[in-house]
Amino acid sequence: MEAAKKRNIAYIENVKNAPAFGLRDKIGYLCGDLGFNSLQVIVNSYLMLFCVNILGMNAVHFAGIVFICKALDALNDTFIGRTVDRRAPAKNGKMKPYLLWFAVPYAIFTLILFMNVHAMPYAAKIAWVLIIYFFWGIIGTFINVPYGAMSNIITTNQIERTELSNFRSIGSFAASMGTTTIAPLLLFDQNNDPIAGRFILLSVILGVFCTVCLFLAHTLIHERVLVEEVKVNENGEKINYLQVAKSFLHNRVMIAVVASYVIVKLFIQPVSTLNQYVFMTYFQDTSSLAMASLTTMGPMLLGMVFLKPLVKRFGKRRLLHGRFWDRHLCMEPICFFLLDLKNGFSVSLWHLHVLPA
Repeated sequence: MEAAKKRNIAYIENVKNAPAFGLRDKIGYLCGDLGFNSLQVIVNSYLMLFCVNILGMNAVHFAGIVFICKALDALNDTFIGRTVDRRAPAKNGKMKPYLLWFAVPYAIFTLILFMNVHAMPYAAKIAWVLIIYFFWGIIGTFINVPYGAMSNIITTNQIERTELSNFRSIGSFAASMGTTTIAPLLLFDQNNDPIAGRFILLSVILGVFCTVCLFLAHTLIHERVLVEEVKVNENGEKINYLQVAKSFLHNRVMIAVVASYVIVKLFIQPVSTLNQYVFMTYFQDTSSLAMASLTTMGPMLLGMVFLKPLVKRFGKRRLLHGRFWDRHLCMEPICFFLLDLKNGFSVSLWHLHVLPA
């Protein structure tokens, strides 16, 4: 009890004596997404290829594993969020310690995911991938949930939060570009076939990189908003999850946010997962995967440049509202590329159509 009291006093002192918001916080927040998403991208983009082509799993069975784990992940997000919320702050902060505690386990479980267990019986391989992938998701959530909530306790200023969001986007963008550019050049041989041992090598490299980035994020970021400890009664806190679900169905804002996220995922996730097979079997040139990844740079860079001034001018709510775009700007990004491998020709076109206000 005395130790907990001392930790709480140290936490309050650290928050009150935190330096002014500045570049250190922005770089730290960038590092968090840079490291975390490096492993997210390699797993989301190449785990299917590894399981189907290296381990010899049926694609339908792999899809079932992903469905089960993602469904369970959606459920455990709530419990992990409550765990983070109810836990008393540590000396270094309320959210920051999770980056430190789970960085190494996250890297280790990514490495285990790409271990070559081809010699196992088929049922054992299914069970192995299912269990490891499930725990990998839980560990990732213990990093992502506190990290996502951290911007609200780094600063209360809306413009500064937007800057943090912008730097986070830069980190995510760099992780995606770096991983999707390097991975195809490392993981495939000259015949466009994946090499089992290279997946472990890339996992080690990215695992070390992720750990260093999360440690940097923990060091550079300062929490400036005190978060009170959630009090529970002696019998434990009871939450009516059925009531929570009912209230969700009547919350139009939350439904819109969740629906938009699901729709975006439905478009993005299949592309990142199946691109490898498109270039491996149809184009028969996996080295061009790096070029394909670069086609996303245009829209992303424009968003980074204009996000802060637009939020400052119009505010987040108006910026996201459909009527704003109807009255001011209508953007229709169409990204596509044409490949003719015989002639060595590659074209990337990004068309931006702007309607007058």
